[in-house]
Amino acid sequence: MTMKYCLLKQNQFMFSVVYRPPSGNVNLFLAFLDKLLCHDNECKYYLFVGGDLNINLLNDTSNASELLLLLTANNFYNVINHPTRTTLVTSTLIDLFITNFDKEKVRAGVVSSDISDHLPIFMLIDTAREVCKRNSDTMTIQNITQATLDTFRQKLMTTDWADVFHSDDVDTAYNTFIKKFKQLYSDCFPDKTIKIAKKGRKPWMTPTLFKKTRRKYQLYQIFLSTREKTALEQLKKYRNQLTREIRKSKKLYYSNLFDVECRKKSRFIMETYKQCS
Repeated sequence: MTMKYCLLKQNQFMFSVVYRPPSGNVNLFLAFLDKLLCHDNECKYYLFVGGDLNINLLNDTSNASELLLLLTANNFYNVINHPTRTTLVTSTLIDLFITNFDKEKVRAGVVSSDISDHLPIFMLIDTAREVCKRNSDTMTIQNITQATLDTFRQKLMTTDWADVFHSDDVDTAYNTFIKKFKQLYSDCFPDKTIKIAKKGRKPWMTPTLFKKTRRKYQLYQIFLSTREKTALEQLKKYRNQLTREIRKSKKLYYSNLFDVECRKKSRFIMETYKQCS
């Protein structure tokens, strides 16, 4: 296999994901890439190519030189400049983002994360679209429960409504009733501001697990800076232990969702299932 790739076009933008395995034919790959870049230049597209090319741009090799020459000839450039794969003995730059978009409107980099043996890369572009306003991270609620409803009913029964019943004017009686009713409602169901949980945050991730996740990130940074075997061993040991704890917490979370009462009634099972989906 020489390579795998996927292309997607939207208006004047074209996006491509590419993977060339270490054994893939470099000459065939560069020929394909040259045709792709030429085509997009002729059609006046903005092209974004990302992926693992397995051509190390940190080494002065013929493959690296040919790739850089090809990009320059077609007025393209690579936006990733730091190593994307680090081991105990090597650092390589083989994961790239290639584009012909305006350099002044591109932001890119490498994320220090141990989610795989390659560091994740990112690229952001400014397309001058209207900036969306950020939604508020709080919301206002009223705590309406059986207890507060009982309190509300009790206050309605014990409130003196004489000025409503004995009023000779219908409008006055109505306004007096509404004023008292709203006041009782506000007293029993006051507005309360709460924070909205961030979307995407897993409910089984406890504060302790988040703290340990940050510690794992710190250990990974230590390994990247030192590249010592002991640092790598410590990272792997801590990461494996944390993975087991997260899985255990997730299992316990879903087990508690389907409690004994829930299992007795199919309606509750469906409601719980919707919460999980």
